[in-house]
Amino acid sequence: MANLARKLLLLCCALSLSGAHWLLLQGAAWTSMIVARAPDTSLADALASTFSGKKPCTLCHVVQDGRAQEQKDDTGLPTFKKQDDTKCAVLASTPLPTPVCTGELHWWDSSAAPVLRTSAPLTPPPRA
Repeated sequence: MANLARKLLLLCCALSLSGAHWLLLQGAAWTSMIVARAPDTSLADALASTFSGKKPCTLCHVVQDGRAQEQKDDTGLPTFKKQDDTKCAVLASTPLPTPVCTGELHWWDSSAAPVLRTSAPLTPPPRA
């Protein structure tokens, strides 16, 4: 049972990170719009008016605003509030150390790896 809960939690996290929650909300909005418009018109007209985008419902507006806000905030960089301009100027003027490159590439030396034992263990084990 706990394993299933972990898998469901992992699935929810993956869907949230990929933006699938907006797709689920948009699907719910389209479904509710079709159901609401189908009794008044034919199913073809309800589908056409739903997917035309000319008369979006309130949930469609929420999804559009949420996606726009998420894309605006998603720069990939952490956001910091600037508190003091003098500190930023001092940090910006401080030179960063440059790495020294000698032009040599150092690869892992396989001769220093531990040797695997190829002989079978003693039977029976020795007694101390």
